[in-house]
Amino acid sequence: MQEDERLQRLARLAVEVGANVQPGQPVVVRARVEHAPLAREVARAAYRAGAVTVQPSYGDRHFDRALIELGPEESLGLTQAGDLAMVKDLGERHGSLISIDGDPAPNLLRDLDQARVGKLNPIALMQHYRELIGGQQINWTIVAMPNAAWAEQVFGEPDVERLWQAVEKRR
Repeated sequence: MQEDERLQRLARLAVEVGANVQPGQPVVVRARVEHAPLAREVARAAYRAGAVTVQPSYGDRHFDRALIELGPEESLGLTQAGDLAMVKDLGERHGSLISIDGDPAPNLLRDLDQARVGKLNPIALMQHYRELIGGQQINWTIVAMPNAAWAEQVFGEPDVERLWQAVEKRR
């Protein structure tokens, strides 16, 4: 099966089943920059399902690494005001959150001060997400995108095809 077709199928699964996107809902897609191909397919699937807007929220672990190495201590757990406003709006409009996982660089932060790595999460943002999810104010799901680093962790070699076969449901 072609990778484009796989990404489309995975996106449809995330939108139609995982997050159950409904007509008129806003959707936020959280992903790493390496997940952009799947995030784009999720956007297309969400609009096909009737989403009113689909907004990307990309993260880049290399920015995280720079912050951990060089940034001030007090910046490690900060939430950006725009990110918090986006999440509050999603909750007020009873939208959907689709998070894409599958770490493309699982060892990128390994050699850094682990105490600083542990402080990296934007505390206020994560707390608000937990409240929205726990209060059932938003639909949400997490979907993992197969990649070489994940395949390496699972199989000891970067065999992405084998990983796709392992995660795909066969009929």
